Amino acid sequence: MVRGRARFKFSFRLNVPGRVERLDSRAASTVLLLHGYGVAQFAMSPWALRLAQDGWRCVLVDLRGHGKSTGKRIYFGTQEARDLSQLLDTLAHDGQLATPVAAVGESYGAALAVRWKASSHALGMWWPCAVMRC
Repeated sequence: MVRGRARFKFSFRLNVPGRVERLDSRAASTVLLLHGYGVAQFAMSPWALRLAQDGWRCVLVDLRGHGKSTGKRIYFGTQEARDLSQLLDTLAHDGQLATPVAAVGESYGAALAVRWKASSHALGMWWPCAVMRC
């Protein structure tokens, strides 16, 4: 601590391909990455980088009440599940959805993935990934 303020040092390594396209037409599947409570889509970036290297089309979103979303409140999945289904519909309509579709979430995002799976048949394959913090 310096003068009552905590100081942190971060390092980050990444293998970036030579040319990056917005969407890779070779993607075999799509995965929606759902962040935890109190953070935003950036929190799922490490997952996105790793999964993209394995050929997944990664979609990161700011859930309601987080990041740059237009929502000011969260509804613990009652509204968010519909938001995610609408997102899939839009991606499919625009030809940007590679199937099957999976969802990976951390904490609140994992709970939302489970709720979404229970209320929608859109997710054929999914990986709920809950991370608990103490």
